[in-house]
Amino acid sequence: MPDATLPDTTLEITRVFSASRARVFAAWMDPDALRAWYRHSPDWSVPVAEVDLRVGGRYRIGLQMPGRDPFYEQGEFREVVAEERLVYTNSLQGSAEADHEGTLVTVTFRDAPGGGCEVTVREEGFPSSRVRDLHASGWPGFLDQLAALVC
Repeated sequence: MPDATLPDTTLEITRVFSASRARVFAAWMDPDALRAWYRHSPDWSVPVAEVDLRVGGRYRIGLQMPGRDPFYEQGEFREVVAEERLVYTNSLQGSAEADHEGTLVTVTFRDAPGGGCEVTVREEGFPSSRVRDLHASGWPGFLDQLAALVC
């Protein structure tokens, strides 16, 4: 459920993982790890994962639902602070939602009280609350897949 205190074009999700910040951050940016977790559910596949992890570097991730052609998330890193923060643009190619310029994603990695890693994903700049809600319903599945890999 979107946070009512945020603008209609922004979503924010926080999840705690029982793994170190180093492990969670590495999984977020390692192409092999991304192929293992960056998907909504286990039946999706990730045929492409390319990451140039530096400010000004680009990434491209192919996502494929069963029985469908892949679509791609791509963008540019605006900020990279190892094990602490990533800021990057995100646009879709080959998707019904590819009709807008994209979003800005900020991912923070913090030590969680009691151990583990707290990750907050903030994605802003959606063209409408409807598109935001589609992404808000998708992120939990992606984070479930990440937890299955790192925890």
